[in-house]
Amino acid sequence: MSSSPCTIKLLSIDIGIKNLAFCLFEIENNIYSVKKWDIVNIGEEKPLLCGEIENDKSKAKSTKSTKHPQIPHPQIPQSINICNKPAKYTKNNKCYCLKHSKKQVFHVPTKELESSYLNKQKINSLFELAEKYNISYAKPIKKQGLIHLFNEYVLNKCFEPVNITNSNKVDIISIGKNIKKKFDEIFITNNTYDNIDVILIENQISPIANRMKTIQGMVAQYFIMKSSTSHQQDIKFVSSFNKLKDVTNKTTSITHTQDDKTEKSKYNDRKKLGIVTCLENLEKIHDNNEWISFFAKHSKRDDLADCFLQGIWYIKNKL
Repeated sequence: MSSSPCTIKLLSIDIGIKNLAFCLFEIENNIYSVKKWDIVNIGEEKPLLCGEIENDKSKAKSTKSTKHPQIPHPQIPQSINICNKPAKYTKNNKCYCLKHSKKQVFHVPTKELESSYLNKQKINSLFELAEKYNISYAKPIKKQGLIHLFNEYVLNKCFEPVNITNSNKVDIISIGKNIKKKFDEIFITNNTYDNIDVILIENQISPIANRMKTIQGMVAQYFIMKSSTSHQQDIKFVSSFNKLKDVTNKTTSITHTQDDKTEKSKYNDRKKLGIVTCLENLEKIHDNNEWISFFAKHSKRDDLADCFLQGIWYIKNKL
């Protein structure tokens, strides 16, 4: 089953759409190390990134701060540093992050410039708004004519916000295509699939988790189709309770008893405990400063901790 007589590759996955977390471990002679660890958004095909050029002073800082890799542009010398941070706005087919949007001549559109808001206003309120935004008009003018001028103002002088797709509205076919595309990018190296011995996928059991249950099956099917006759993968659905089994007796800084807490409070406590426990385990791995720093700075530490601890539980109790 293993990659070599003494080496096992184990992949642990925490199911999500915007935040699918995975951690690839390598276990050699009962010592484990982390090889790949990240969050994947399978609800979108490709994020829009800021294409503005950074100046020399911010070049080093920008390279370290963005988690998105630099994408070479065919018409820009590679010595020039492109921002590549997630875009907040677009205009004239260009994308801008929050920082670079502030350096442009365009304005961020406000709620009071939206058509739905303007249509509800009386004409005197529209006159006041026109004065506020320096929108000129010839008198006499009717309400619809004034709204048309506002729409032209937004079209010519305002950014278009990048719309974030609601993960619950992404169709299953698109999610399936994204799973294949993004998993291929992660688990295929030099046109060769990374042979993984054990794949752990968090089991979705909630009665309201039918959508997640479907995605769980799609993720499993991806790896089933990557298996070969020479290398069979062991795919397991794992209970979410296993990852904190070894630390359930730990106390937290919150003094309320479990009986006094709501389900949401208990859930939040488990998330906090997971983050603390994950960091404790990371610190036990020799020469692991890079992953400790990665985890400490990440905005989705709870999801990263879930897939990490799921893998650690299996390594300690099942291998």
